[in-house]
Parts: sequence; C-alpha cells; structure tokens
Amino acid sequence: LMIVCALADGERSGRDLEDTLAIRQPGLSQQIAELRDAGLIVGRKESKNMLYRLADGRVSEFIGLMHRMFCTRPFKA
Repeated sequence: LMIVCALADGERSGRDLEDTLAIRQPGLSQQIAELRDAGLIVGRKESKNMLYRLADGRVSEFIGLMHRMFCTRPFKA
C-alpha cells in the first residue's frame, strides 16, 4: 500500500521508492513484483533506472478513495 500511495503523485524510480519508503532493495523488489503481477503498477526502463507508475486511472481513484476513507479522519470501528 505504501508503494502504491507513493506512486499516486506520478512515476518514480526504484531507488527513489527505496529511499522515500525506507524499504531495503530486496523487499522492495519483491513487493513491486507482486504489484506488477496484480496489474496495479507498471514499470519501464530508462537508461540504468527502472521507473514505476500506477497502471491506470482506476488504481489512482482507488488509492484516493482509500486515503479519504482511512487517512484524513479518525477511523471508527
């Protein structure tokens, strides 16, 4: 979820995600593979960097909805 939220503002490099989210490379790679397999994110190679973005607008809408529901006000069970 942290990775997908980090990509909500646009394309980011794997290194940027690693630094921003404080996730070590092996764990990040595993999570990115899961998200790619699920069709939530896509990647492209640019020079020596791998860049990732949300797969489409539906994923962005979903993340926005989740953020509004759970991150902008206290959650009540």
